[in-house]
Amino acid sequence: MGCGAGKRSAALLDGSSSASNDATPKSELPQTILVDEVEEDGAQDESVPCYWTNKKHADKKDFSGMVYVSQDHHETFDELLKTSYLLKSTKDRPCPKTVEPCERQSMGCPCIRVDVEGNNAGVPGLPTGFCVRRVVRVEHSNMWEKYAQKRKAILESRHSEKLRRFDPPLMTTDIVGQAPAVFESTLGSLNECYLWHGTTIRTALSIAQKDFDMSLAGTGRGAMYGPGAYFAECCTKADEYSFDEPGGYYDGIRAMLLCRVVMGKMYYTTKFGQEDAYDQVKGGTCDSVLADLAKYRKTFREFVVYDADQIYPEYVILYQRIHKADNADVIREIATTPFHLELPVYWRNCHRVPKDDPFDEQCLLKSVTCDLLQRLITACAPKDVKVELKSARRIENTVLLNEYVAFKNKVRAYLTGDAVRPALVLSKPCLSVNNLDEVGGSVLTSKFLREDEGMSVEESISVGNLDAPLNEHWLWYGATKDEVRAMARRGLDIERGGNNPNFFRYGKGLYMSDTLEKTLDYAEDDEDGTKHIILCRVCCGEMFYTEEESLPDGETVAQNASKHSVLASPSKRGPREFILLENTQVYPEFVLQVISSISE
Repeated sequence: MGCGAGKRSAALLDGSSSASNDATPKSELPQTILVDEVEEDGAQDESVPCYWTNKKHADKKDFSGMVYVSQDHHETFDELLKTSYLLKSTKDRPCPKTVEPCERQSMGCPCIRVDVEGNNAGVPGLPTGFCVRRVVRVEHSNMWEKYAQKRKAILESRHSEKLRRFDPPLMTTDIVGQAPAVFESTLGSLNECYLWHGTTIRTALSIAQKDFDMSLAGTGRGAMYGPGAYFAECCTKADEYSFDEPGGYYDGIRAMLLCRVVMGKMYYTTKFGQEDAYDQVKGGTCDSVLADLAKYRKTFREFVVYDADQIYPEYVILYQRIHKADNADVIREIATTPFHLELPVYWRNCHRVPKDDPFDEQCLLKSVTCDLLQRLITACAPKDVKVELKSARRIENTVLLNEYVAFKNKVRAYLTGDAVRPALVLSKPCLSVNNLDEVGGSVLTSKFLREDEGMSVEESISVGNLDAPLNEHWLWYGATKDEVRAMARRGLDIERGGNNPNFFRYGKGLYMSDTLEKTLDYAEDDEDGTKHIILCRVCCGEMFYTEEESLPDGETVAQNASKHSVLASPSKRGPREFILLENTQVYPEFVLQVISSISE
């Protein structure tokens, strides 16, 4: 069980019901839901890929989550997109014009059509390639176990049959076989392979969490071969079904799923929309359909399965299209700039639209997250103090998050000088804490999360999803039990005072730290000795640095210097304090209860 996790109930941080006891009317806030993540895990199958983060820890028997794949591996996925690209289109590719788009036509409309001589003649033309922006790996033990069991069942049922093989070999085969650090070997004798599936980003993330919903098969653009899940070996084909969010967070960003699929015995056809193909699988004669339209219509081969357990959606690839008129230097710069999901990849609600789909959840955490938080606490605590984690919850609250994201966009707009398009690539990021305070060095929480050798942290909490150019960090905040309860619902509030009611040392602001020395002082003890602290996601932006012992008008000095926060390192002796000048610079993500004592 996760720390603090028991039976699912309506109890919240203070043991009250889900109704808020603070002064804010309930109608202004979504009702808080308590979720126990531990109850949703499955049992680990021993055959999970060896490179999975969770495979590296034998004591972890169940898990479900998504992790960012290191940018060091993006080159492999870029190469896979290149080798599985074909300069072709079909009637399923929509016209790129938003005003008076062309009707769908065979081989694509004139805006994207390839002429008879094989030239990309349209405007803007067919995408000439795809640029990887982020790769997310799905590590879900229960989903994998279902896939492995289905693969085993097909293997047993077809062991005496000689199965048709892919001819020619799949376009994904070579790269997959050359990259054991990101692709597990497949059972070629069972026609197990990696295939593309194009969709929207939010649908891809939802599938990654909940698997394919076969009840929805065919509800998009029809189903030529019955109600199944359709895949492609060619990324150009999958891209036809991938859509961005014009005007939204994922404007210009699209997604493909790269799935492990066990095709088994394939029903082979070269006919367009053969109705009895599905019947061959439904009746048990075959396990899947291979529609070889590359021969029949000179387009693409299509691969169809009708059982979700034959699919494991292992990777979500976020990418941008490249067109012939794009500047190559700009594309290279974009490719090296980390792209962050709108919501943390490990959030239960990462697929939702926070502006339009409000939610407020307090998530009891899995043991792996609690173990990580305990190690982080120990790393940040004074050497002579033992701090034990009693319980922990993650706050997923759209009201607070939207305010926080709006502040980050404001900082980006300040740095780029473009308030209309604040998401532009930053050519000049904020000066880092290291630059400002060479003696104090790196932010301790970030240093630990980068260097922790106990286990990879991406599935729980990480520095990989922090916006480093904006000086986004994890920082600690200490307060009373009642204050923490209010902050989990309404956020931190400078006017409430919180952990520094007198605002005397460096002026008015929210006082935070990368160590627990000050935080534990600010957190008052309950009757049983419990302290309440928060691990916050903080956007420091441009920082005003001071080594003064005190600066009572610090917030005014910082604001006059066009800074967003104050970094104080008293006489370079520490402990440092990070003073945030606006409430919305802070998102209270992890609420912890701890017991501290003097080490023996």
